[in-house]
Amino acid sequence: MSNLIALTGYARAGKDEAAKALTQVGWERRCFGDLIKEQIDPLVRRHLGFSAFTEIDSQKQLIRGTLEQWGESNYANIMREFFDRLPFKTVNTRLCRVAEGLEWRRRGGLIVEIQRVTDGVPHGASTDWERAVVDSLRSANLIDICIVNDGSPEDLYRTMQTLFVDNERPVTSPGSGPRTVRCSGPVFAEYW
Repeated sequence: MSNLIALTGYARAGKDEAAKALTQVGWERRCFGDLIKEQIDPLVRRHLGFSAFTEIDSQKQLIRGTLEQWGESNYANIMREFFDRLPFKTVNTRLCRVAEGLEWRRRGGLIVEIQRVTDGVPHGASTDWERAVVDSLRSANLIDICIVNDGSPEDLYRTMQTLFVDNERPVTSPGSGPRTVRCSGPVFAEYW
């Protein structure tokens, strides 16, 4: 079983909720965006009076472009720092780029796409950038597992626990192509 699990998917798909199933049993949560926020936080505090780690939607909206631009302009340095600081057991809650995916894979990590479905209807991307990010990972064949989040938060938690905590055998091997599991259905190790 891999000690590195990266999650990708559209906003509000359930990536942070899925990560909780791993962090509650000792995995460390990391996110590329947190490193960007850490670097820009002093500027946001000084000029806008709140933290770059805000959870207030209107404030998030106000700094989104700045965060994206900072990440674009400093991408190589941020990526190097992110991977240099990676703990042994890590769940990455927002893998975005092919370069990150390739490095994640080089280190033996698995990449899991979380797709949110409500009443049989998949949730779409919030922005064109978000759609392009997920499409690029799919096109590069970097998605190892697709979890269709079509149940409750408890179902998603159970699915993550079954696949990555309770199961001693690898659920898939990096690069073997995406496998799909639905949260609303049973998750059996024999399926893999």
